[in-house]
Amino acid sequence: MKGYLILLIVAITVFNVEAWQAIILSDNGTEHLGDCYTTEDGIGSMKLSEQRQLKGECVLLRCSDDRQIIMSGCGVADTEPPCILLPRDFTKDYPECCEQDISCPPEPAAFF
Repeated sequence: MKGYLILLIVAITVFNVEAWQAIILSDNGTEHLGDCYTTEDGIGSMKLSEQRQLKGECVLLRCSDDRQIIMSGCGVADTEPPCILLPRDFTKDYPECCEQDISCPPEPAAFF
């Protein structure tokens, strides 16, 4: 049991994932248009508990019980030059689309 606890602590430490969330309030007077409705970001109408990805972005939208639209997005990635971050694949579903590969130029051969 102690081994599992240590493994869990290591996993939490190594696999730290950061993301963001935001809340969009449904537009006033739009109850007849859907459980959640906003013109912001072209979201439109959503049914209660519906989840969908924001088109062209790695953002998950969810319509909550209190007519709020909960947005969940990826954390920020960074690297040091000369490496670069490759673009995310927005054709994948959230959170798989959050994965971002790093590309580094090959290191020059060492001559001795």
